[in-house]
Amino acid sequence: MKLSYKTLQLYLICCGITFGLSVPVFYLLVQRLWIHDVDESLRYQKELIEQGILRNQLEPGEIARFNELAGHLGLNISLTPLSAHGIGKDSIYYGNIVNPVSGQQETARILSSGMQVQGVPMCIQVHHALLETSDLIRGIVLVQAILFLCLLAATVWVNSYFSKKIWKPFYGLLSQLQAFRLDKGQAVRMEKSPVLEFNSLHDSIQKLIDTNVHIFTAQKEFTENAAHETRNSLTAIQNQVELAAQDDKLSARQAAVLTRIDDNIRHLTKLNRDLLLLSRIESNRFDSRETVDMNDFLREICADFGEQLEVLGISLETALSARPELLSNRLLLRSLVVNLFSNALKHNVPGGRIDLELGGDYFRITNTGSSGALKPDRIFERFYRQSDKSESTGLGLAIVKRICRLLELKIDYRFESPDRHAFRVRFTPKGRVSG
Repeated sequence: MKLSYKTLQLYLICCGITFGLSVPVFYLLVQRLWIHDVDESLRYQKELIEQGILRNQLEPGEIARFNELAGHLGLNISLTPLSAHGIGKDSIYYGNIVNPVSGQQETARILSSGMQVQGVPMCIQVHHALLETSDLIRGIVLVQAILFLCLLAATVWVNSYFSKKIWKPFYGLLSQLQAFRLDKGQAVRMEKSPVLEFNSLHDSIQKLIDTNVHIFTAQKEFTENAAHETRNSLTAIQNQVELAAQDDKLSARQAAVLTRIDDNIRHLTKLNRDLLLLSRIESNRFDSRETVDMNDFLREICADFGEQLEVLGISLETALSARPELLSNRLLLRSLVVNLFSNALKHNVPGGRIDLELGGDYFRITNTGSSGALKPDRIFERFYRQSDKSESTGLGLAIVKRICRLLELKIDYRFESPDRHAFRVRFTPKGRVSG
C-alpha cells in the first residue's frame, strides 16, 4: 500500500470514529438545548397567564369557560382547582397528552404551577408537544451527518488529487533508484519539491551514491590491476619453473619439488582467473545478449569434454530432445555450463556417470559421487569445498550462482539416493525466447 493511501486510510478511520461519536453527542446536546428553550417558553407563558388572570380578575366560576376557550384556540393551557394545601413549587416534567386533531397520545413537556385566583387555589398547566421537536432534532442531526460525509468526500478527493502532485518528486526519485546501476554511476535527479524532507532525502541519496560509486570504481580498478599483475608474475614464475624442469641434472627430489610448484602455480592461475571473472560478473560487465539455441549449445560443450570424459572413464548420457532458445550472454552461459560440467567431473568416481537433460524450461546435470548429500545453503558460498581435492578453488559454484542471478536463471541442488547429485537450472519466462 502506498504511503499516501496509508495516511488516507488512517484519516478515514479517525474520521469514522469521530463521526460515530459526534452524532449521538450532537443529538443529545441539541435535544438538551431545545428542551431548555421549551422550558423557558413554558415559564414565560405561565407568567403571561398569571398576569392576564390577575389583570382581568378572572372569577373561579369562569374557569370552565376559560378552559373551553383555551382548548378551542389550541393554547395548550388548562386551569384546575386545587385543595388548600395543593399549591407547591413549579414543576416541569414529561407527560402524555391527547392530540385534538389525530386523537393520539403524544409526549409533551408539561409545566405545573399553583396560584390563588380570587382566594381559590388553582393549578395552571402549560404543555408543549415534543413530536415535532423530535422530528426537527433528527432533521438537524441528519443535515449534520450529510455535511460531515460531504466534508469527508471532499477530503478524500483533495488528498487523492494533490497527493499525486506532492508525491510526484518522490516517486520520480524512487523509479530512478529502481533503475540505478552502480557500475554506470549515473546521477539521480529529483525535480524541486516544496517539501523540505523530499529535498533532504534527494541530497542524502546523491551523497550516498557518489560515495559508493567512488568506492566501487576504486575497488574494481584495484581488483583488475592486482589480477593483471598477479597473472603476469605467475606466468613468469611458471616459465622459469618449466625451464628449470628441462635441466638434465635435476635429481628426482628436485623434479618432485618443481612439479608441486607447477601444480600450485596452475592452481593460483585458475584462482586468479575465477576471482577476476567473479569481479566482472558482480560489476555487471556483461551487457550484451543474443539468442542461444540451448540444444546446439549443450552439444558443443559435451563435445569439448569428450576427451576428458574418456581419460577419466566417465560415461555421459544425454537427453536433449527439447530446443529452447534463450536471450542471454553466450560467454556467461558457457561459463555457467562449463563450471557445472567441471564440477560433475571433478567430484565423480572412477567409472562413474554424468546425465545431461534438457527440457523446455530447464537443463539438469546429474553426476555420481562418493560423498553424501551436500549442504544446499552452503555449496554456493565462496571457497566452500565439498571435498579435499586440491584442484578445486572453491569458486566454481559461487560463479555459477552469480551468473544465474545476473542472467535471471534459477538454480537448485538435489541429492538423489544413494550417490547422485543433481543441479537444475531453470529458465525464467523473461529470458526464454521459445521452448
